[in-house]
Amino acid sequence: DVAAAVLARVADLPELQREAVRLRFQAQLSYREIAGVMGVSESHVGVLLHAALKTLRSHFAGPAGRSQS
Repeated sequence: DVAAAVLARVADLPELQREAVRLRFQAQLSYREIAGVMGVSESHVGVLLHAALKTLRSHFAGPAGRSQS
């Protein structure tokens, strides 16, 4: 099941990235709201989410996706 695979990979993310992903996609909070909850800047929220999504994409990309930067 794709959802189970995604959740398993999210669980493997570093704690701050995992929390940012949870707040953004499960709780549907804005970057500003996430920043307030986590006690970080909005730009740091963006960095956390970017890194998390990049990691998740790399796990689920096909061979062509892995060769692209």
